[in-house]
Amino acid sequence: MANFAAYQSRGQLAAPQEHFTKPVGLSYDNPGERALAREGANMVGVIIKGYENWKEQYDSGKVMEANNEYNRLMSEGTAELMQKKQENALNIVQDYDKLHQKALDQVRKKFGAFINYGKAGQAFNIYTERDNNTRRNNMMKYQLAETEAYHETQFNNQLASCQEMVASGGYTDTAIDAGLNRAEGFIASRYAPYGREMVEQQMRNLKGEMVASALSFAISMSDYKRIGEISNKYASLLDPKTRVTALSMLGKRQREATDLQVANNMIAKYGLSATWDDIYKDVEKGAANGNGLQTFLREAQARAGVKMENGRDGCAEYVIEVLYKC
Repeated sequence: MANFAAYQSRGQLAAPQEHFTKPVGLSYDNPGERALAREGANMVGVIIKGYENWKEQYDSGKVMEANNEYNRLMSEGTAELMQKKQENALNIVQDYDKLHQKALDQVRKKFGAFINYGKAGQAFNIYTERDNNTRRNNMMKYQLAETEAYHETQFNNQLASCQEMVASGGYTDTAIDAGLNRAEGFIASRYAPYGREMVEQQMRNLKGEMVASALSFAISMSDYKRIGEISNKYASLLDPKTRVTALSMLGKRQREATDLQVANNMIAKYGLSATWDDIYKDVEKGAANGNGLQTFLREAQARAGVKMENGRDGCAEYVIEVLYKC
């Protein structure tokens, strides 16, 4: 078939076709040939560059789409995992790792080889690894917090069992000592990671709470003898304010008991029909002899709010009033 090359040197109409294509490495001698060749090369470069730009934008968009899908799956799964609390959250990081792998498998299956190879795959891996590191670190903090809460719950249950031991034992010294000894091991184990100072502090506080419960029981039962025993034997474990309050209560009750006893003795000695004048001389005589009767009467009147007057009718009225105030 004949061919005509317009820019071919010494070209001729109907020349054989094999003269149309120049051998590789043959230079263009004609200026027009060189200009046309340069224009063609530039056009090819523009096309290639345009395709590369489009491909880069397309790949970037698809990578972001795949990463968004991954984050959607992870956000839903993580929210569900964080519904687990305390004991159920002890292995939550392992559950998270399984969720992460499952989400990756789903996304890779959906987007295919596109995000598995090449620059797109590399970009997807970078994005997901960054997101995974952030989310996994948060999950580790969550697991640590829930583990601490779980340990605190178990520890409180152990202390409650010690309190029950003391209560079921009737708050006797034997029951209190048994509860305190059992609690020591729990307290030491719970706070050992925090150091010796923390262990000692918690020993005082928590053992003090157990003793305080026994003291409260004695107060509720108006067992003043027991109040004194607990306040003295376990003084080092009781809060100072609690102990002072208990001892003040005990002292007040002891004074009231003394008043009551003396008043009863007066009624027994002088009878309910006696007048103040009947016993006045005995009161003065008793004061001189140091038996403290007059002192008692004057202190009692101040505490009971009863006015003591010489010549007052009805000594029994005064004594009964003292008894009532006590």
